[in-house]
Amino acid sequence: MWLNKRGFTLVELMIVVAILGILGAIAIPLYNGYISTAKTSEAKSNLITIYSLEEQAFADKGKYVSGLYTESETSLSGDAVLPAFKPGDAKELNYDYSVKAVDGDTPTFTAVATFKHDTSKWFSINQDNVKLDQDGKGW
Repeated sequence: MWLNKRGFTLVELMIVVAILGILGAIAIPLYNGYISTAKTSEAKSNLITIYSLEEQAFADKGKYVSGLYTESETSLSGDAVLPAFKPGDAKELNYDYSVKAVDGDTPTFTAVATFKHDTSKWFSINQDNVKLDQDGKGW
């Protein structure tokens, strides 16, 4: 007599669950790594944009400009030369940006991107295009 089998056995279901578990254990950390890399790329890209705008401001007016770009505030000092810096809706940004400019015999500026969820994580760039992270390493 032939039995008409329908459905899956418990062993087959357990094999599928094990395979899904293994794939999940591999995929989730990789996905989190990609998200972290994307957030880091946002900061670096925006800092390079700020660097270019600061150099343009210096070429036009002979000085660098300070500014603050956060979720709650966007303020520009003096001449407001950096309104061209529009990194997007600040609520969707992962970093807050600040630029500190110093006039004098040798004008300088430092732009810093600080991670919103962990202020110990940051990236910076200055007038000499020196790029550093929170560990003092170049990026």
